Amino acid sequence: MHLGKALAVAAVTLSATASHAWTLVYANDASGNTTAGSLQSLRTAVNNGASVKVVVTAPGTHNWSVLCNQVAVKFDASQGVICVSGMQLLIDNSMGANFAAVANPPQSADFTINTQGQYSQSNVRISDGVLVSKTLVYHPMQWFVD
Repeated sequence: MHLGKALAVAAVTLSATASHAWTLVYANDASGNTTAGSLQSLRTAVNNGASVKVVVTAPGTHNWSVLCNQVAVKFDASQGVICVSGMQLLIDNSMGANFAAVANPPQSADFTINTQGQYSQSNVRISDGVLVSKTLVYHPMQWFVD
């Protein structure tokens, strides 16, 4: 009985110490206006080597969580932060019959996101590296650090 309680306590302790919590440090609307947190706090966290994740809200469509592979802090007048990420294989994320269908022809997708609300996606054909499409849209975003 005591062994069972000890194992239960050990399991809870291990799961609590092994979990990672992302902290919201900044949010902006589609125009790049601050809606929560501080841009300077995000900049400081990035300059200190924090991992960054951005939740992009496409109203009426989805929230898209992007783990940044690279992050840049701009020293120009914008004082912006840029997140770069991507997918090696572009797949359909719409629910239904086409869910997880691979783009035809197969493509990769690269995402570039910034604190001014800009979300850019470039799709590149895998077979020959040709740019298939590039879009730029403006969305509200939440910036998290770990």
